[in-house]
Amino acid sequence: QDFAALFGVGADDRHIHPLDGQGVALAAIQGLAEELARLRAENAQLAARLQAIEDGASRGQPDGPSLPASS
Repeated sequence: QDFAALFGVGADDRHIHPLDGQGVALAAIQGLAEELARLRAENAQLAARLQAIEDGASRGQPDGPSLPASS
């Protein structure tokens, strides 16, 4: 019943057709893949910022280069 209420699929609220369950699982996997891609991109940006700060510190600039704040 919770599944039917959440996803609005199925002929009734007592049974989950295998295709409905698989479709919901696929949508969840796709959402997680998108989130993973976003987090990987954010991680790459942060790694680049950290590298720039470390490079600046190694050149004697204690605060590193001036970088825009990330969003």
